[in-house]
Amino acid sequence: MTTQADVQRAWQSNRIPMFILGVGISGDDAAQTRTTLQGLAESTGGSYYDVANGSEMLRALLAQLSSGTYRVRQPLATGSRGQEPALEARLNQPIELSPVVLEEPYHIEFQAVSKSFQLQGGEALEVVLRSDGQDLLSKPFDQQAPRAGQLIRVGESRSLTARVHRPRVQADGVTFPISVQAPDAFYTPRPDQWWIEIQPVGESSANTSPAYVFYDTHYPPSMPVPFVSWHASHWPTGAPQADVSLWVKYTPTPAEYSLSLRELQQDTQRYGLPSELPGFPGVRVQTQILAEGGAAGRVTIQVTELHGDTSAGIGSLRVLLTSAAGRLPGRVTRRFEPSNRIAIHSFEFDPATAVELFATPQARLEFCSKAAVLAGAWHLTGDQPIRVDITPAAELLPLEAATSQR
Repeated sequence: MTTQADVQRAWQSNRIPMFILGVGISGDDAAQTRTTLQGLAESTGGSYYDVANGSEMLRALLAQLSSGTYRVRQPLATGSRGQEPALEARLNQPIELSPVVLEEPYHIEFQAVSKSFQLQGGEALEVVLRSDGQDLLSKPFDQQAPRAGQLIRVGESRSLTARVHRPRVQADGVTFPISVQAPDAFYTPRPDQWWIEIQPVGESSANTSPAYVFYDTHYPPSMPVPFVSWHASHWPTGAPQADVSLWVKYTPTPAEYSLSLRELQQDTQRYGLPSELPGFPGVRVQTQILAEGGAAGRVTIQVTELHGDTSAGIGSLRVLLTSAAGRLPGRVTRRFEPSNRIAIHSFEFDPATAVELFATPQARLEFCSKAAVLAGAWHLTGDQPIRVDITPAAELLPLEAATSQR
């Protein structure tokens, strides 16, 4: 028989509020029983409810759930003093954090549970209380019938869950929504780097064409987990499936060769001719600045890879445009042509942003090998890709879209 003393001893080990429902309590000692239960609940920070039937029980549960609140403590801005400001809301109601304070931890608190996390801006965390009330967890992001695999890394005992959500067939190709999430964790930070290869698979499970390669890091806003969505244009006919391989990394990979945009602008004739790329045998690169006419015309920095017989091949090189000022291209397009042994990367800017980039030495084109990016990265168990079906939209039930794309 469990006694009041037993309950109080257990509570000392797990200090969470207790909410007690007294259902159909009657008899000569009913008043004393209610008093005892009420005192026990209140001593833990909880409440006692006296209910006579199932309807009253439901009303009591809903009342308690609706009255529960949580709070988020925001970090102080650099140079500020005082206590961290706190925002509070009822359960199931969102809290908007604006502006986001970067590189400092936030704290979320519910009853006796407190967790810390950092933001990069644009996230939309969805958190649930673990069944024992002792921890906060993120909800599994399993929308749109995903196929999943486990990402592992040397020296790590935990794993990440990689999900390829249902591909969307469009007139000009197929869009692949992909996410990663730490299982049984409260928060999954965004990786610094991705490398994704999508291999079309034919009816006979044979590879029908070269793989599509994606390595840009663009996070759509309002997603609860790290999520990217990339479009494979001109998807080959006769490829009803795809094998998706992916790697993620939480530390940046240093460039093996870089070129400042200032230097490029000062010597367009030199860099506009194909020349050997230092450190990459068999690879030549041609870099051009293309400007549309008029003051409103966009400026495009175009990098063309030309691979010879001794190169590691198309898709073995990463080309990024970086800027310390955070000035990102308005549009990035990449075209890989393995049959011609070339790859073309286009970075588009509005004229005002382009002027700023050419004026700062921090704006650079960075070149890095695939091998360097994948070194030390999280990878699928056994390096086995995740196979997904490519189903035309006409063959699917109309479900609300759960993803966004760039």
